[in-house]
Amino acid sequence: MVEMKRQNQSVAECGAACRRLVYKYLRMVHFPVRKCYQAAKLVLLVVLVVTILGLFEQWRGGKRNARAEYSDPLEAEYEREILEDEARIVPGLGEGGAAAHLLGEEKKLGEESEKKLAINVYLSDRIPYNRTLRDFRNPACKRVLYDAELPSASVILIFHNEPYSVVVRTIWSVVNSARRSQPWYKHANFIDRQTGRLMAAGYPGQDPTSKFVYLKEIILVDDNSTLPELKGKLSHYVRTRLPPDLIRILRLPDR
Repeated sequence: MVEMKRQNQSVAECGAACRRLVYKYLRMVHFPVRKCYQAAKLVLLVVLVVTILGLFEQWRGGKRNARAEYSDPLEAEYEREILEDEARIVPGLGEGGAAAHLLGEEKKLGEESEKKLAINVYLSDRIPYNRTLRDFRNPACKRVLYDAELPSASVILIFHNEPYSVVVRTIWSVVNSARRSQPWYKHANFIDRQTGRLMAAGYPGQDPTSKFVYLKEIILVDDNSTLPELKGKLSHYVRTRLPPDLIRILRLPDR
């Protein structure tokens, strides 16, 4: 009986010793893991702070560059507004002339603008200015032999208090339609009236390396608009983002 008690006591002591060893081992493992976890959180926090500071510095640097590029405060302000407009644009929206739609709260805002101005300006502001359009001509037009010496064209666009995005998109549509890279030009047939020989298109005196075909200039006629964005901001956009020496703006003092 005494011997059995001693054996039980030995087993109990052995079990206690094993538990102490296991507990000690777990403490040795647990604390480093916990410390590593805390260190990992600290590293992630530091990386996040550094990233935010870097992005903020880039933003400040961009603003400083804009100010440095435009010494005139008004020009710098126009540039800032245009960049904000471009940031609202949804890439691919209305591409190829496809119908564009808004959803949810944006749809409501678009409908409200349409009630006030008879045009969905909210949607127009989000469609890319320089978008591609499909060739909607009748197939028979594609088989016509065009005169290679057609006169040049001056396109006149008259506007009065039209939405800014509509005016800019219209300009780009005219510019893009006259590019030599357009499919209608690449696949068209041009003929010399005198010899009947097929030849390259262009009007007399035009530089054959010009990017445009038949388009001599675009004349924007501001019919005494009162919207501020159609004044200096539009002039700044034309000057900084459209082909040089192609567009003129005439502003009428009264209607």
